[in-house]
Amino acid sequence: MVSESLKNALRITTGFVEIFFICGLVYGWGAFDFILKEESVYQELCEEESIDGNVTLNCEAQDTIYLQITSVGTVILSAGALAIGSLLDRYGLRTARIYGGVLLTLAFVFYYFLSYSSHLLWFFWIFLCMGTLAPLLTLLPLANSFPERKGMIITVINGVYDCSVAATAFWAGFYENGMSVSTMAIVLLFVMGFYWIRTFSLLPKTASSDLDKTGEDIDLEKEKMALSPVEIQDISGPTIWETLQSASFMLYYYCYLILDSRIVLTFYLLPTMLDSVYEDEEDKKRISQLFTKANSLSFIICPLAGIIADTFHRKTASHMMMIFIIVVQVAISILPLFKADWAMYLFCILFPIGRTMFYGVSSMIMLDEFPQSQFGVLYGFANLSAGVAIFALTNFVAVFSQSLTQFMVALAIFSATSLAHPLYELLRKKKVDH
Repeated sequence: MVSESLKNALRITTGFVEIFFICGLVYGWGAFDFILKEESVYQELCEEESIDGNVTLNCEAQDTIYLQITSVGTVILSAGALAIGSLLDRYGLRTARIYGGVLLTLAFVFYYFLSYSSHLLWFFWIFLCMGTLAPLLTLLPLANSFPERKGMIITVINGVYDCSVAATAFWAGFYENGMSVSTMAIVLLFVMGFYWIRTFSLLPKTASSDLDKTGEDIDLEKEKMALSPVEIQDISGPTIWETLQSASFMLYYYCYLILDSRIVLTFYLLPTMLDSVYEDEEDKKRISQLFTKANSLSFIICPLAGIIADTFHRKTASHMMMIFIIVVQVAISILPLFKADWAMYLFCILFPIGRTMFYGVSSMIMLDEFPQSQFGVLYGFANLSAGVAIFALTNFVAVFSQSLTQFMVALAIFSATSLAHPLYELLRKKKVDH
């Protein structure tokens, strides 16, 4: 008979496989772009042009439709997070996984038949974006199974998610070595087979609830009682106003860091920064490679935030680490403005530290401050707001790339305002303790 602790450990470790092979696909468009062009997807939109007697192929229309697909996918990814989170809260873990699994399975089926029609790319990308966060969202609540190691588990889960984009680079490498798109799709469908087996044979129908209360959970309950003007209070969860207030700060966090770390920074801001600092293409390549390597190695430091939180009072430690992360965010917003080689080196080192720690710490705050029944929808709202902002900013930066200085200063100011929430929470706890 398998013990419950071993079963819980298997539930979490096997979840890493799902996250690594599935969740990073939507962030690896650079690799997909290469594969799709090699497979002549929407190549019929390219036109031949004759310049000084030389015939060239103009594929601007093809690039435009690729951009449209990724832009729509960004918003759908965020809406999908809200849908999965709502199902997780209302109907439980298994229902949320069934919903996400159906979407992902259909996505890989469309990818298999992509050679038959370029229009299937729309269905593949939309279904992938709608279901891609199911493995992550249904794994995070299971960290409650290990109260004493909850912080470390959450940060490791987010670290695997953060590094999952590397899986797309593997697919591109396999493709260059002769793997066909149909074979790639079959392998992904096998991964989905693992997903379905895990859903029905290993995972519980509902996520681990807050039944096992730690000392910090009891402290949190006492704090709620101390702040309430009513002596006897029904501790069923925060009021609607408290939920909205805390959610607004979580939206702050998700907006400013997801925007900076994912699409806007990698595809728009970073190239503009490099152009403003370096003239030699070799220097640009050198810093770009350093940035990629530093982000790939960020997984190594991801458990650090969780270990700190588990060692000390988790709620206090989480907010103190969030202050550190916000300071890092302000620094990486200002450093490129110096337009110096040392500043870009420091930027490439600090950026992955802030990003990797952010996802783990913000997830800890949400899981600690909200009951299980509100985590999914809160996470979904955070991603939805970030997705809308990403869509707006990608278009803004693409059009007004000359406004780098003003944009980075605004980002630094916006990031600094997020200090309000962790400082307020620390002051409130100090007041309660006294």
